[in-house]
Amino acid sequence: MPVINTPDGLINFPDSMSDDEIKEVLKKKFPQIEKPEAVDYLRAAAQGLTFGFSDEAEAAYRASQSGRSFDKELSDIKKEMESFKRAAPVASVATEIAGAIPSTLAGGGLIRAGLSGLGVKSGIAAGATEGAAAGGLYAAGTAEQGEGLEAAKEGAALGAGLGGALGAVLPPMSKEARELIRRGAPLTVGQAMGGLPRAFERSAEALPFVGGVVSGAQKKAIAQYSRIATEDALKPIKEFKGLPKGFTGDKAVDAGFKIVSREYDMIVPNLKTSKADDVTKLLDKSLVRVVDDSVLDGATERTLERDIEKIKKMLSAKDGNISGRQIHTAIKKLGSDANKLSKFGADPMNMERGRALRSIQQDMFGFLEKNNSKYAKELRNANEAFKRMLVIERASVSAIKEGGEFAPSQQLSRMASMNRRAAARGQLQGQADILAARQILEQGRDGIARPLLEARQLMGGVGAAGLAGTAGIAPAAAGLGAVGGAYSGLLAPQVRRLFSTSADIGRGVVPVSSGLLGQE
Repeated sequence: MPVINTPDGLINFPDSMSDDEIKEVLKKKFPQIEKPEAVDYLRAAAQGLTFGFSDEAEAAYRASQSGRSFDKELSDIKKEMESFKRAAPVASVATEIAGAIPSTLAGGGLIRAGLSGLGVKSGIAAGATEGAAAGGLYAAGTAEQGEGLEAAKEGAALGAGLGGALGAVLPPMSKEARELIRRGAPLTVGQAMGGLPRAFERSAEALPFVGGVVSGAQKKAIAQYSRIATEDALKPIKEFKGLPKGFTGDKAVDAGFKIVSREYDMIVPNLKTSKADDVTKLLDKSLVRVVDDSVLDGATERTLERDIEKIKKMLSAKDGNISGRQIHTAIKKLGSDANKLSKFGADPMNMERGRALRSIQQDMFGFLEKNNSKYAKELRNANEAFKRMLVIERASVSAIKEGGEFAPSQQLSRMASMNRRAAARGQLQGQADILAARQILEQGRDGIARPLLEARQLMGGVGAAGLAGTAGIAPAAAGLGAVGGAYSGLLAPQVRRLFSTSADIGRGVVPVSSGLLGQE
């Protein structure tokens, strides 16, 4: 009785069967692929893309065309896929992983967005959740019929472990980090990704030579943030297209204020009006309204009346006309006085008077919008840009005083000091984006890296002497040179791209490996 070793184990064939008959049976049961064809690679990629469900979809289609049962078509497809794996074990798995990357990244992005909305920022937690979902789904897709649920449980458990580990070591770049890079911030790999690269950078800052290179590369990215923040401040100005190349720090701030100033020079003359009587009537009517709507005491009410009399004098007409400069000055005065009176912790009557002045200012804007809508809108936009530039300016001054680069932390601090209530509620303009930029760029200097940073100066001297006195100076110098090159302006983007691509490939490996192991 002939005994043949097959992929399914030893098979006994009856003595009555000839060698040709045995070969024919084996050929049908275990079809061999002498040379994989394009369809085999496409099928493997589709398996990855659909989390292991493409063979079922193909079987359903073939059954609808051939008249054969779904189970028979699925059985044939699985045999063909197994044959491809035996003929090209490395290429088949690699193709499946490549196919899994796009869908895994898309699904992982949705999962991470959902977790972020719930306040979960941990790369480990996000990676574990993403891995569990992808691994469980892949195991269910590749499992034999009737075994999907059990395989999914195993795949989810394996995926959670692998995904969590990958999330700790190589978390994906966040959309905020990608946006900073798109806008010219030369993020280091640690700033862009976190995880192991960030841990390396924080520790490397304590080393002689290398520390200066790494921290210098990080400071370049922070310096670029001043340009990005200034451009964001100027966004309300319709015609603004961006700052000139190379403008950062105080140069960017100065350019920003010049742009706002030019905008005012263009707008203000066009705010003029010949309706002087209408303006006076508007102020009188607004004063009566705010007094009726407020809870001002007698003294504060009289002070408010004097405030409006001063505004009327500022708007005194010449030949029945009020110039754009007069109107702009009056609007600024109303806003400035309102801000001073409405500061956090101010006297309640002063705060009420400030709200009244702000309401009258809005009535003035309403007059402009009715009689000069185009320039009224442009004035609002210029005012918003100017207000944002004041934050940038004060943050820049704080950075200079602290002896460092303008960074998101200074910007956030100045914004919070100007509007504490909104800051406490997370409602400042762009607060979430600035917090994300701070996490990316500044990374924090507390915790385990603190003792290393404090030891850096000592190590700089002792370490250099120690290296010079050892036989290992050549390998050490080569290593230092390699790290220095990796953080140079030329190679840093390539290193960052290499790590990011590795992380993406890893996210494709997780569902495939978890699914196949879960199935086993």
